[in-house]
Amino acid sequence: MKMTITINKYDGADKNNNLRGFANVQMDEFALENVKIKESKKGELYAELPRYKRNKGNGEVEYKDVFHPIKHETRQALNEAVLSSYEKTTENGQKFAYNYGKEPMAVKQVKVSLYEKDNLKGFANVVFNNGFALENVRIKHSDKSGELYPDLAKYSFKDKDDNGEVKLDENGKEVKVYKDIFHPITKESYNSFYRAVMAAYQTTYQNRNKLEEVALEDDVSKELSPSEVDSVGALSDYDDVFADDNLDLVQQPGSGRK
Repeated sequence: MKMTITINKYDGADKNNNLRGFANVQMDEFALENVKIKESKKGELYAELPRYKRNKGNGEVEYKDVFHPIKHETRQALNEAVLSSYEKTTENGQKFAYNYGKEPMAVKQVKVSLYEKDNLKGFANVVFNNGFALENVRIKHSDKSGELYPDLAKYSFKDKDDNGEVKLDENGKEVKVYKDIFHPITKESYNSFYRAVMAAYQTTYQNRNKLEEVALEDDVSKELSPSEVDSVGALSDYDDVFADDNLDLVQQPGSGRK
């Protein structure tokens, strides 16, 4: 997998703000955006991945990474690559290329949880073959097309004009732009991602009665065929899927500019 990191340093940093910049990480035909580069109280830089808020019940909430490495060494390698690119950036928009893992970025496994509310039909967690996972993919029903589609987690920012001024709508409110945090960037990668998520949803939905009878912690293979179990993702733990993968990070010589 080829990993290309683009850095934009934050020029508004001050004593009351620990934000130092942003990174966009392209992994073959997928992109991770809005990775924040921050400085700790000890003066050390670290990469903070985009998060979403999850209700735990009883009024408690927790924040989880939308897209994240699933092993410690993978997270460490990504963090080091982002920080190394930040340190070498002399002009915003510079790109730094790395080799990571043995195979092109691709969906390896999808796990779907059914949830019916209005046009929301379920949630999907997606595991990729180079040691990453994407969470909180909402499976929705489109009122326009009548079809199901994966709705990816988004981040927002204020829309500005050519002079750098924040745009206002007819009611005087700030205009916000919403972008996917992690997303396919080509038609081929989107179609592949879409087919994988929809196939997992259909398998889970068709076997919803069996899944209600058997807890996911049990041996679901007694109830479902091997292909159905793989689509549902009931048998594999994220930490065990990539036990044999080579996660060494090797920087490629020469980096381009935007």
